Amino acid sequence: GIMICVECGRPVNDLYKEFGAGSGNIRLTHCEYCRQPADKYVEHDAVILFLDLFLHRPQAYRHFLFNKMEYHDRGIDVQYLKVLLVYVFFEAYAKWFKMREYCEYEHPKSFLYDYSIKDDVPLGRYWFILGMSFAEFVVFILAICTVVHVFLRKRYAIVKYNYLAMSLILSSFGKSLLVLMMVWEYQSSF
Repeated sequence: GIMICVECGRPVNDLYKEFGAGSGNIRLTHCEYCRQPADKYVEHDAVILFLDLFLHRPQAYRHFLFNKMEYHDRGIDVQYLKVLLVYVFFEAYAKWFKMREYCEYEHPKSFLYDYSIKDDVPLGRYWFILGMSFAEFVVFILAICTVVHVFLRKRYAIVKYNYLAMSLILSSFGKSLLVLMMVWEYQSSF
């Protein structure tokens, strides 16, 4: 596949050279243009990559999108769609939880949510919120792609919208931290 320098974004032939087949002795390739190691994340632990993704470092995104996975000329990789599904489930759960908490404590009977002992987990409402969360994320991706198309079309000859969508999905991984809401209770008023 196509590999790029994570520092400048230019194509490179390889990321490292291995000395002795299967020995694990490698030497990172340096980019011809910027003279930096083409991909420092080859040697880094997954925790470092996760932290750099969390800090939104472009080098980490370039490594993950271009050097870690197979090149896709069209379409979104199935792994990203699975991750998107998990994000949407977490976001829908957080919204459902907040709405349930709000309606239960502030407005026991509401037109949005009729909470009662018999209806402790309104599954129908959760599916509605799940659908809305998915629609929100799709509209978000389409809006960003439209803005890029309108404002950056003349600046760049080729724009890979599938990679733009995959980078938006990847950059939303902070939503997975919503799982902490399921484990620890928190005061929403702090």
